[in-house]
Amino acid sequence: MIDDKLITEKLEKALYLTSNVLSQSVIEDLSIDIHAKEWGLAFEIMCERLYEDELPISYEAYELLKEIGLIIKAEKDYWEDLKPQIIPGSYTPPNPSP
Repeated sequence: MIDDKLITEKLEKALYLTSNVLSQSVIEDLSIDIHAKEWGLAFEIMCERLYEDELPISYEAYELLKEIGLIIKAEKDYWEDLKPQIIPGSYTPPNPSP
């Protein structure tokens, strides 16, 4: 069973991380879908808009979309198709503990 709060938070964060490239109308529609608990629809539309419009995404956004896709059991093509659109250099490895 999907944790409502967790998936809503993850989708909202993904929307935030991609809000600089998505149109305002798409952002508003996705926000409505997320709060209506239409998580699969929101996820698919977000990925489709990013892919079809060839919009750049950060590595963090990509990894979050992948995580969401796994949680909702979406087809992996939704996030895997976005891999070429990851902004080069947007991955920051964690600092190793001293």
